[in-house]
Formats: sequence, C-alpha cells, structure tokens
Amino acid sequence: RFQFWEASVGARLGLGAAVDYALALGTERIERAVRERAARVRDAACRVRGVRLADPAADGDGACGLSGIVALDVEALGGASAVHAALARARVLVGTSPPGSTALDASRRRLPTLLRVSAHYFSDDADVEALLRGLAECARDTRR
Repeated sequence: RFQFWEASVGARLGLGAAVDYALALGTERIERAVRERAARVRDAACRVRGVRLADPAADGDGACGLSGIVALDVEALGGASAVHAALARARVLVGTSPPGSTALDASRRRLPTLLRVSAHYFSDDADVEALLRGLAECARDTRR
C-alpha cells in the first residue's frame, strides 16, 4: 500500500469495469456476438470491389476456426496504410498488420500489410456499417 505511484489506478479501475461487464454478459454471449460481427464483416467486406479476405481460413488454413479478427487485403484500394487513414478520418478504428508481425504466414502466403478489423462484444451494428461505408468509399475513390 506504499507504492501506488508505480501502478495506474485508472487502468486497474478500467480492467475491473471490463471484467464486470464481461461477467454480466457471459462468455457464451460474448463469443456469439464476436463471431456474428466478424462473420458479417467477412461476408460484406468481400463484396466491396478491391477488398480480399486474407484470413488463414480464406486459404484453407483455418483449422482452428475463424476468430473475431478479420484480415483484409486492401492493396487494390491503395494499401492498408491509406485505407487505415481514410477509415480513421471517418472515426472507424481498425489496425494494420505488417508482414513482419506474422512473418512465417505472410512470407509463405506472400501477404502485404493487411487491414486488421477486430470485432468486439462492445461493437455494434452501427460500427460494422461505418466500416463497410468507409471501405466502399475507398473503393469509389480508387475508381476516380
């Protein structure tokens, strides 16, 4: 109780709130929500011109099943960095995954930097729609 300055009290409180939220929802409900949102992103994003699904399961490597992380190859839209920036301007939070972060897989499958979309149980349909609108806008911009 004498060394509180070395720990982030805010982070501890946030973690406690997150655990309470997760316990209230239940792990089965969380898993279902994450899988449903990720499946919706996979299904709809692949329909956007220039977007290619790059999950290992897309190449038949999904032995463990699909997770809540959706990897998209958006090279045809100007690359992951450009799409990431465009989505950030639209207030859509995604990440990028450079080949070095999955060196063996990226090398074997010759993957570029990918757009990384992480479905969460606190995401909602509006978040998915904003992502899909942003991807569609990027696709329109590349045709001009």
